[in-house]
Amino acid sequence: MLIECLLLHPELGPSQNSGFETTNPK
Repeated sequence: MLIECLLLHPELGPSQNSGFETTNPK
């Protein structure tokens, strides 16, 4: 899932990987 998030939102990077689903800008 982390990989998919990085592909969809590479701007977030590993610094937001802990809450990529909660801090999803879109």
